[in-house]
Amino acid sequence: MNQKITYEPATHNSKEVIFIRFDYSRELNERVRKLVGVHWSRSQKAWYVLNTPHYR
Repeated sequence: MNQKITYEPATHNSKEVIFIRFDYSRELNERVRKLVGVHWSRSQKAWYVLNTPHYR
């Protein structure tokens, strides 16, 4: 799997987050869903986690 994944620090719903962006991939979606604390943003159409040292 050689797909481009980008990590974008941002503010979302008044929280500092890191968006995880990539073109649709069933395999990547399954892997990202396993991250602790990951959420899907319908408005941003991207996965995100809180911007904490654990995820930096």
